[in-house]
Amino acid sequence: MEQKQNIEQFKGQTRLPKFATPDRYDLHLKPDLSVCTFSGTICINLRIIEPTKFIVLNALELNIQGVLFTNSQNQQQYHPCDVVLDEDDKILVLVFEETLDVGDGTLRIDFSGILNEHLRGFYRCSYMDEEEKKNMAVTQFEAVDARRCFPCWDEPALKATFKTTIDVRLELTALSNMPIIDEKLNGDVKTVYFEESPLMSTYLVAVVIGLFDHIEDTTADGVKVRMYCPLGQSNKGKYALSIAVKALDLFTKYFSMPYPLPKLDMVAVPEFSGGAMENYGLIIYREIELLYDDLQSTAARKQRISYMATDSLFPEWKIWTQFLQQTNGGLCIDALEGSHPIEVEIHHARSVSEIFDAISYKKGSAKALSSYMEKYAWKNAKTEDLWSMLSAESGVQVNSMMDSWTKQKGHPVISVKSDDHFLEFEQSQFLSSGLHGEGKWIVPITLALGSYNRRKNFLLESKVERVDVCYSVLEMLIDAIPASVNELRTFFINLLLFSSEKLGWESVLGEIHLNALLRGEIYTALATFGHDKTHREAMQRFQSLLNDRTTTLLSTDTKKAAYIAIMRNASSRNRSGFESLLKILREADAVHEKERVLGCIASCPDPDIVLEGLNLLVSDEVRDQDIIYGLNGISLEGRKIAWKWLKKNWEQILNKYGDGLLITHFIRDIISRRISNEKADEVEEFFATRATPGIAMNLKQSIEQVRIKARWVQNMGSKHKARKFP
Repeated sequence: MEQKQNIEQFKGQTRLPKFATPDRYDLHLKPDLSVCTFSGTICINLRIIEPTKFIVLNALELNIQGVLFTNSQNQQQYHPCDVVLDEDDKILVLVFEETLDVGDGTLRIDFSGILNEHLRGFYRCSYMDEEEKKNMAVTQFEAVDARRCFPCWDEPALKATFKTTIDVRLELTALSNMPIIDEKLNGDVKTVYFEESPLMSTYLVAVVIGLFDHIEDTTADGVKVRMYCPLGQSNKGKYALSIAVKALDLFTKYFSMPYPLPKLDMVAVPEFSGGAMENYGLIIYREIELLYDDLQSTAARKQRISYMATDSLFPEWKIWTQFLQQTNGGLCIDALEGSHPIEVEIHHARSVSEIFDAISYKKGSAKALSSYMEKYAWKNAKTEDLWSMLSAESGVQVNSMMDSWTKQKGHPVISVKSDDHFLEFEQSQFLSSGLHGEGKWIVPITLALGSYNRRKNFLLESKVERVDVCYSVLEMLIDAIPASVNELRTFFINLLLFSSEKLGWESVLGEIHLNALLRGEIYTALATFGHDKTHREAMQRFQSLLNDRTTTLLSTDTKKAAYIAIMRNASSRNRSGFESLLKILREADAVHEKERVLGCIASCPDPDIVLEGLNLLVSDEVRDQDIIYGLNGISLEGRKIAWKWLKKNWEQILNKYGDGLLITHFIRDIISRRISNEKADEVEEFFATRATPGIAMNLKQSIEQVRIKARWVQNMGSKHKARKFP
């Protein structure tokens, strides 16, 4: 009983106890792709910080088969008297009869597990090799899923070095963070030994095992860059490889700091929960994010593949003119009361995944300076360390200003009034709900007159109550609101028609990148708004595509517009277009084509077709990672049936996709688009007993968005009661 009580003390804690900390991991994995299982051994060099009878680390969904601790000083060995794996808290508690003394030691754990199908931890995905379905093993450990592969101290601050060894069948390629230093053959199995890594967090450890083709190039500094592609598709990796090499050379020069690792591997895998994961030395991508297909990839996709370096490598793409499109995603969420600061104190591992949202990625998108990276290379650093470095180099104290932006949620709205020869600036927290927020920021402001050479810089630091917009201006805004959804659509259609007629449907040889990008965006918008002429033209060109898949009448940039037009005209009585799209989906080899079709599959106004599309998304026909495309494309008319479908299938959806990143798309894309307080109440009631820690923040934000839209409709309706809004 006393021992059980001792174990209970470690449950529900926000951090692992500091009895011991790791210095080095020696990881040996033995995956069996034929039955989707793995076994392994982890030898951890650790330091006992204080005398203890317990060692507590992280583990989840593993079978622990043997544990041995060896004291490095006297080589005395200790076997635990009890081994407890707590699945709720994801911890492994090792209990010893004798006290472990302060000092160094080695903890060896033998374990086994299953290559899961949830795209987290050590998981499996499938691919075709000469019409034979085969399995691949991939890791995705961010934020706290290394524990699903091997027992470890799975906290980012507890850095260590890693030496990885993998047993695989002879024909397979095994990749990890560091270069291969040796291979030993034993029949049809080879043991692959990798070089020891620098200090890094557990979530950056990476392993990929499968059949690949690869191409390679070398940077100006001699760093080997390899691109691993699906068999027979290495030509599709050439574009991304060239970008990677140029980007490494660019960043080396820009930061006056060499790339710190001996190699960089980039690998395209068929199933991945995110777009990519920046593991040390082995970056893992979805295929669609890495492979460029001249026949299937759009201009937008080409730009995304090289997005990290586009401004410097491709100035003609004018990436900064598209800046607001990216920034707005973060600001929209940050305008909610349910938002969070960039800097967040995490109280439990279950909440980590939710923090990786548009706020963290798009609002906090520039955090690297060469001196900062050099000083803290391979070390832990706090946000304050970056501010201190910036202050030291610039001579300006930035701590208080930056804290106002990273340690509180939200962002300000600045009001400016002219009073004689003076301008009066006032700030208040912007909230989509229209309520008054409590935030206060230090805002750098530049006034410029005529030429930017005539300017004045100052900091707005005071907190002033928000001043209402002049009533006459508000009235003009209200009067500008169309009387119906149809008028709104007509307004946007008229706005886009001139550009669409100028660009035309077909690509022009040698045209600039932005024209190709704009063509796809404009025709897709016109099709979405229901422009009759666009629909008629799209359906004619779609018929040409059905007759000849290589037709030039429908380019990769305008295919999506045609697919939307087909779905907007489909119905239960007229299924031919829908059936044709399903045929294209099932016959498509290119991931880009599958993405296009899935993005339109639920865009039909007929609820029965929408329901059929939703059921397809969660079927075995669609890879788990690809559900996001279909959920994002649900039609306005389909939102009601989508909510009913979600309620009916919630338990199955949760069981299939787990409490991770993918499940949040069901919340955001189905719930946040409803528009009434009654619907918000219904959502709250449904999830009152069903919400899990992994979706709590997304659920709160989505419900808030519904109520904000409802309030907006109500406010506008009170001004013009006869008018209807979406």
